[in-house]
Amino acid sequence: MKINKAFKFRIYPNQEQLKLINQTFGCVRFVYNHFLNQRNELYKTEQKSTTYVNQAKELTLLKQELIWLKEVDSVSLQSALRNLDTAFKNFFSKRTKFPKFKSKKNEKQSFRLDGAISVESDCIKLPRIGKLKLAEKDYIPTDCKILSATVSKRAGKWFVSVQVETPDREY
Repeated sequence: MKINKAFKFRIYPNQEQLKLINQTFGCVRFVYNHFLNQRNELYKTEQKSTTYVNQAKELTLLKQELIWLKEVDSVSLQSALRNLDTAFKNFFSKRTKFPKFKSKKNEKQSFRLDGAISVESDCIKLPRIGKLKLAEKDYIPTDCKILSATVSKRAGKWFVSVQVETPDREY
């Protein structure tokens, strides 16, 4: 039997990687807020809602219009749409409050990636960002299948959380 585990650790991006990470934070925030506003306006004018699938198609068109959205990993943008869709589902099932717009001033920022992620003893390789130096060596088991990675900023420090599928054993 296989189980999913998450490992979170500190990373040290260089200046170029830092620029791309900050750009991704901005693009993810823009996509979330743009489509949240779209859902709000659609409900105000037509009393209708839309779905993740419809908005994902519109995201493709938006990326053609706003070229700078193509500079970041597309998975992180789609992930922002999934997060928005989940926020609405949680609201309608009365688990949370109505979704709010994301703010640049918020100290906590993050984005999710999946795909070509690999881990070595002292670094992690993420799509578009490249190899990031890890604070701890040999923290993540290298024999596990990597499902996703979430890059986050907390209190001016950078972290990555990696979700892996592991054989059922203790770590």
